[in-house]
Amino acid sequence: MFLVVESVIPSEEPDGKPIAFRRILLNTCQEAFEGADHLRAEIKGLTAPHQQAERHVKERMLKLWTLETVRIVGELFK
Repeated sequence: MFLVVESVIPSEEPDGKPIAFRRILLNTCQEAFEGADHLRAEIKGLTAPHQQAERHVKERMLKLWTLETVRIVGELFK
């Protein structure tokens, strides 16, 4: 069993509420996950036969990156 201590970061805005570190990390993961669309579009553009290897590498990288992002988010909600 782990003891979870919630780190709180003061808001940059005057009179703003403090923000939990967990929330900042979660928002960053979500933005990164949603921002992977440019990589998906790049992969769709690799259709030539000589680009098969590059396409395979990028698809694998995207899949692993996506799974790791989901894993981090899952750990945050535990």
